[in-house]
Amino acid sequence: MPSKASLEFARQIQGHNAELVVYSRLVGTLVELAWPLRADGSRLPANELFNYLRQKNILLECNCGLQESNSTREPLSCVIRWDGLAGHPVLATCNESPSVCGMMLNITSIARTSRRTSQYLQLPDSVHNQLSDNNAAPPVLKYLHNFRRLNYQDTTVAPYFPGYFGEYSEFYGHRNRQIKGMYSMECYDYVRKQRAVPLKVLPRFSLTIFQSRTAY
Repeated sequence: MPSKASLEFARQIQGHNAELVVYSRLVGTLVELAWPLRADGSRLPANELFNYLRQKNILLECNCGLQESNSTREPLSCVIRWDGLAGHPVLATCNESPSVCGMMLNITSIARTSRRTSQYLQLPDSVHNQLSDNNAAPPVLKYLHNFRRLNYQDTTVAPYFPGYFGEYSEFYGHRNRQIKGMYSMECYDYVRKQRAVPLKVLPRFSLTIFQSRTAY
């Protein structure tokens, strides 16, 4: 089980990165994802991310997955939070409240700063959460095969995972879906701290000292 220092380091990677970085149970470590684009090629607004994930029938996990064995736990969706107030960012937090893993991801900032983007044409739209001939599951094994072919070093922090944008909910049952919520006290504390200390974004690929954990 990773130490508290490892979880804190994971939070620092997420909080100081221009790209979207989340935990992937498929490879057992933090990975970098491309920000989704709309059908017209424009960036998906941060406040539309929850509906996008529900439409695609996928979920983004919180960092709690770094603490537990993939073989003994179902995925825990992060909570996408927003209070609708101008100037308050959309945030992704731990599945639990109060937070267990400490995840606090500024989705609004990432939607603006991410350089990697994708329309994710291979991700189907859900139709009443049922699979059909025109609504097949994402090619998960293909994603994993392509990821392995990239031959990332074990010391690579949050390697880019092409094509992947979270876990497919249908694999784990209907109760394992992306969830949302209103701001928690932790969110308001985060906003106050960010206004007091401007966020510094670290250069991409500069973090290569964290020993990533894989599930190969």
